[in-house]
Amino acid sequence: MPIVASYNINVGGGFSGDIALQIALGNHQEAMSWYLVFMYPQASYRLNVHGKCPLYMAMKGKCWDLAKYMLMTEPICGEAAVGLLQRKSIVHAAIISQNKETTTS
Repeated sequence: MPIVASYNINVGGGFSGDIALQIALGNHQEAMSWYLVFMYPQASYRLNVHGKCPLYMAMKGKCWDLAKYMLMTEPICGEAAVGLLQRKSIVHAAIISQNKETTTS
């Protein structure tokens, strides 16, 4: 049984409201981020108190393969879509990271 199986890794912690995936991405822990996305793909769109979701953070951190995997495994719909439209978008993250390949694909 995976270590995180008995814990709700979608629960925000501390004052930042970040979930485990956002903490991993914020600390440039790409391997842990992959693991968390694999275990709980819905977390890819969970907004923190700053309006940033893990997908945005992956794009801004230039984790292109992880961002592509997030988009392929979990569709953006419902509450996640509304939240993303009201906050920082993934296009915004791609522009910040200055990756023309991502913005034109």
